[in-house]
Amino acid sequence: MKSDHYAARQRLMAGLAYVLHVLLIPAILGAIINVLKIREYDKPTPSQDGGQRDVAKLFESHHKWLLNTFIITLFFMAAGYGTMYYGVGYALVIGATVWWIYRMLRGIVTFAANKPMPVWDDVDPSKPRNALVSHSQ
Repeated sequence: MKSDHYAARQRLMAGLAYVLHVLLIPAILGAIINVLKIREYDKPTPSQDGGQRDVAKLFESHHKWLLNTFIITLFFMAAGYGTMYYGVGYALVIGATVWWIYRMLRGIVTFAANKPMPVWDDVDPSKPRNALVSHSQ
């Protein structure tokens, strides 16, 4: 029962963060929520059971996905607007916008399916990331 309440609360916060990011203007509030939740998940409490840790890992991946999307989009938008005078900025702004839409759609679809997002710190360094790399050693 406690785990269900915890999962519902974490899902609500992740959903709120997605809404804030999609609305653009309050996206900074979404980024603040992402940072606060990532910090919370980094410090598991002894009272958390295994189910709560699994829920925390699931929603932590969504908060990291959103925060990475926000920071990278902000960087490329600033670079794009800063270089529009030279013509390069238009490509940067269009590319960043298309990339942002893809990231938001993929995140929302995965969130609705209650699945974790792929984030860099989930990579196991002992396993090759490229299918072309030989698995025999």
